[in-house]
Amino acid sequence: MRYLLNKTELKTLNYIISLNENKINEGLIDRIKEVTQKGKLTKNVVVNLIKKGVINATLLASLLSTNPTFASVYNSLPKSDKLEQIDNLSTEGIFDVSKSFKSGVWKLDEQGKADLKVELLKLVEHINSLHNPKFIKFKIIIDASESRLRNRDAETKEVLPDGELAKRRAAETKTYMEAFFNDYNIPNIIIELNTEVNGPKYTGQDKKIFDEYQYVKLKVNPIEVNTNTTNNDNFCSFKDSISVTSIKNNIGLQRDFNVNGEYGSGNIILTPGSIPDRVVVYGDGKLIGDSGFFSTGVNPYLMDTWDYAPANIVALTKLHRAGSNATKTNLETHTVSTFEELMDLMLKKKSLIKQYNSFTSDKNEDDVAKPMRELIEMYKAGVREFVFYKKGQVKVKFDLAGKYNKIEIIVYSPRDKSDFKIKVNCSSQFTKKIP
Repeated sequence: MRYLLNKTELKTLNYIISLNENKINEGLIDRIKEVTQKGKLTKNVVVNLIKKGVINATLLASLLSTNPTFASVYNSLPKSDKLEQIDNLSTEGIFDVSKSFKSGVWKLDEQGKADLKVELLKLVEHINSLHNPKFIKFKIIIDASESRLRNRDAETKEVLPDGELAKRRAAETKTYMEAFFNDYNIPNIIIELNTEVNGPKYTGQDKKIFDEYQYVKLKVNPIEVNTNTTNNDNFCSFKDSISVTSIKNNIGLQRDFNVNGEYGSGNIILTPGSIPDRVVVYGDGKLIGDSGFFSTGVNPYLMDTWDYAPANIVALTKLHRAGSNATKTNLETHTVSTFEELMDLMLKKKSLIKQYNSFTSDKNEDDVAKPMRELIEMYKAGVREFVFYKKGQVKVKFDLAGKYNKIEIIVYSPRDKSDFKIKVNCSSQFTKKIP
């Protein structure tokens, strides 16, 4: 069937294909989503994208699973206009990178790196096409094999023990992959090395018969989980809801995760509610993420009068003055010279600033009256620095990068009760990092 483009469709097509993303799919997916939301995606546009090779099999798989409008338009096309390869996609991908290494050489030269990068870009497109929420992790096996020919180091000319060439090639491939991944936000990945010595012993045969036993391949295996259950032992799928009326040492949650050899980047998303909480992240004992105290909700009983609940300010300030671990770093503090200045910071109704004594008998004893009495006493005792908190969602970024054995998450709560939700949100696809 012939599809002629009108002026609007031609403009839409040119807008999509003008994107230069080095064939990384997420940029095209975003543009197609954009024109879809504007109601400009038509059969003519889709067919021409296919004919021009803009939409390949992996990109199509992702669009069909994430863009219902695109899927509807595509499925309405006659079979002759659809992409034939889509039925041949597999969740397992194998990428042969053998030609990246010259015969008998384990170090990558510039051409070898360029050849390996081409295959890694294909690997990225393959993983991005597997847009399945059940895949929380991908195992990439670097499968390196050498033949039973005697191998020497290309630089030192030393004879290498059996299996050493394959081991060095696998390690060199992993090192380059890690550098390549640094440019991306990446899904949760485990890289495993598998090295072997294969083939017959050399007894004077034609050496060409040994070629098939010398290779380096990358194998991608998605790891599927049951999304109906909570996978609290896996860092990248961790989520929890906490609601307790009594906590110890102001710790609402403390969890350790074994992430040895794992890669992946994303955000830890804490939803505290109206009482501020703080999430800190440690990698092998070193602080790698800290949200500071923040709240995402509003106390309905205080919202007309207060910007900050006096109970929260008292709790945070007392913890800070006591040297608590909960308030060691990343604090928002304000120093005041009069109590009216403190009231100005806390109150939404500025007309009530000078009437602060009246709040000491407020009917809301826990959130207003009692903490107001404490704040007044603290100010009279010479306290001038008070701890506040951020308002609105704060996400803590992380990048495992294969660097850590253990990740520890701690959520601190300033008051004697805690009510929050937390989840780890790893990237589901490869996306280019923005400098």
